Amino acid sequence: SQTDSVEVEEVAEEAKDDTEKNDTEQEETDEPAWYGSWKIIDVKAAAVSALAEEEVEKYKDQTVTYRETSVMVEGYETMLDVYTQDSMAQDYKADLSDWWNGAGELSFVQVLANDDFFGSVFFATDNGELWIYCDGVFFRAEKAA
Repeated sequence: SQTDSVEVEEVAEEAKDDTEKNDTEQEETDEPAWYGSWKIIDVKAAAVSALAEEEVEKYKDQTVTYRETSVMVEGYETMLDVYTQDSMAQDYKADLSDWWNGAGELSFVQVLANDDFFGSVFFATDNGELWIYCDGVFFRAEKAA
């Protein structure tokens, strides 16, 4: 009957739409999740820190941007080091317990650049934050809007 053929056409139309959507998603680049701008929202010094209080203050509210085209980012390596709350406390002598807040593990990332710059070493959390490490101080950053 005619009714059946109309239903079949509608279904075929929907299936085609789905395919188009999937194609677009696959075209997205494989950029690391930490590309983009990050705003410093909190600061914690480890037991031993080389930054003076004034320097730490200077970095608060700063925004760090990571892009492939940015002069600073010429490449990066994600170390195989994955940190947990205990291993962070042990290796860095830093109590970041109130930052974990749902983060399970951290991946250590080092941006390879000619000059060390603020933000070249950081930990990417699995709940969408970056913890930038600089001279014994941790800077907690969230994706800038």
